[in-house]
Amino acid sequence: MWTARSMCLVILIGAHTTQLGRADGIPSSQVRLRQYMTQVEQIAAKEGPVPITRDYSDPFARAVCNSEDLAEDGKYAEAAQVLSTLMNGQMEADWKQMLQTRIGILKKWHASGRIELSDYRTFFLETGPQWFHNRTRPIAALWKEEIGPEVERYFLIAALLAARHDSEAQVIVLSAIPDLGGVTKEAAADALLAAGNVLHESGDFSGAQTNWSNVMLRYVESPAWPEAVFNLGILCKEKKQYTEAIAFFNALLASKSKNTERYREYSHSSALELSQCYKALGNYTDALKWAREAQTRYPFQSDCATCAQEEK
Repeated sequence: MWTARSMCLVILIGAHTTQLGRADGIPSSQVRLRQYMTQVEQIAAKEGPVPITRDYSDPFARAVCNSEDLAEDGKYAEAAQVLSTLMNGQMEADWKQMLQTRIGILKKWHASGRIELSDYRTFFLETGPQWFHNRTRPIAALWKEEIGPEVERYFLIAALLAARHDSEAQVIVLSAIPDLGGVTKEAAADALLAAGNVLHESGDFSGAQTNWSNVMLRYVESPAWPEAVFNLGILCKEKKQYTEAIAFFNALLASKSKNTERYREYSHSSALELSQCYKALGNYTDALKWAREAQTRYPFQSDCATCAQEEK
């Protein structure tokens, strides 16, 4: 059960959360996303061939970049053939594995005429040289072709933008997910949590607080809830608002999500943070109490078998 202090804190948070406006019945988050993606499509239309960051005379670099260009143009068989010609040459094992993975996906796309989001993620995000991640065309294509389930596609677009270190665009995409038709509460909470994390990392603490607060208020049963509440506590602690931070950490520990993996993950950390907050306030009795609670009532639990053995 939440304490009276926690409930008051939630009410105060709610007063500071923003309400999404709507334009012609369309959520403002979707309007903003469509405007942004229009710009992305315009940039993609003008984007030239993949630049070679290594010596242009290097045939290996030229072939890899040429294959990426062909793949972005939808010429999957040709792209696979270009990479296949490289397989007989000398190369590092990780490069060989990467080429084999890409060739397999390209052949699959050519044969089936169908693109799965998991393959799209592997090809354009998880394999290939790092400089490929700056490309705009794969993002525009993923938006235009409407590949796979809509919510999953939005999360993948956000991941591609993260690889480009475009935090503002990430937030635009993630913020639109909760307003999608048929989105689950879990996915909506994950999107708001992720948007808050991106905003906090970029220095927008107010925006981070708004997103995390929405998770705390609207998605109590979601796996994202413990992390959002913990993050709110950390944010208050960073501002030296120790009393407010204590309320958040207590709310997490008093929540009904004690049987979830995420709760176990953050309960130990919350107890430690409570100890530090009380120490900062000069309350050494409670600081010592929560330091002990972190080791006894809320011990650290690891899913790692090796770590578990070491703890014993």
